Amino acid sequence: MISGYPRSEYPVRYVRALYRLGVLAIERGQDAEGRQYLEQFLDHWGKADWQLPQVTDARARLGR
Repeated sequence: MISGYPRSEYPVRYVRALYRLGVLAIERGQDAEGRQYLEQFLDHWGKADWQLPQVTDARARLGR
């Protein structure tokens, strides 16, 4: 997990990295780890109903 300076200095990269790590973990068969990353990714979006491709994909992978 990324913490400290990179997380606070580059928040967009950090959040996008959570999505990518989730997808890669699932593709490697590490479903629990991948789901955890995707959950963290979506937590950053809150209740916003964004139709961004990554948000839509993350929700679909988590069955939301």
